[in-house]
Amino acid sequence: MRMLKRLSAVVAILALLGVVMAASASAADPLFLGFASKTFTISGGAGTLSTLGNPFSITCTAVSGSGEIGGNETETFTATFDFTGCNANSLGDAAKTILFKVKGLLCSISEAKLEVGLYQEAIEVVHLENVPLIGLLEFLKGSSQIASITPDGTKVSEFKAKLSTSGTGDQAITSCVDLGTTLKPSIKVLLAHSGEEVDGAIATEAKITTAAAGTIDG
Repeated sequence: MRMLKRLSAVVAILALLGVVMAASASAADPLFLGFASKTFTISGGAGTLSTLGNPFSITCTAVSGSGEIGGNETETFTATFDFTGCNANSLGDAAKTILFKVKGLLCSISEAKLEVGLYQEAIEVVHLENVPLIGLLEFLKGSSQIASITPDGTKVSEFKAKLSTSGTGDQAITSCVDLGTTLKPSIKVLLAHSGEEVDGAIATEAKITTAAAGTIDG
């Protein structure tokens, strides 16, 4: 009888360990794996930069840029990207060009659907001028957004990143998870003519091309 009780206790402990290990595995955060070179380029088509409650958007015809993965088996990256062909420009940059600099990390949009996201945060203020019908705008430092990225789990050198807006003009992806922490995007735009701070959103679809093939392990 004692042996049976001990055996039952061992089985219960093993079952509990199995549950804990399974939970830990399912909660694993996405990582950049196996990239022999850490650099990448960005290229894409049209994009829009908008503020909530305003029917007018800043429109651009293309986006390009470059960046670097933080290292092997990491989640972090840095990047710069230019919107070109815009009906506005960032202060000090060429006409019709808007330059953004960001840092970010991979995160999980949905573990159930195996959706991986790119959480990006602006590392400096972007002053916009020549904005039609709106005036001067400032996209504030610390503003953040989440793009979906595909594919994951496959060794490739090209990935698709997509920033989407909802029907109300806000960001379509409202959160993702990193190390158990929920990250919520928030683009803050200062309307220079009134001093009012409003929410903003960016929409574009771009291709990320890495210098060497690797895997996003989501």
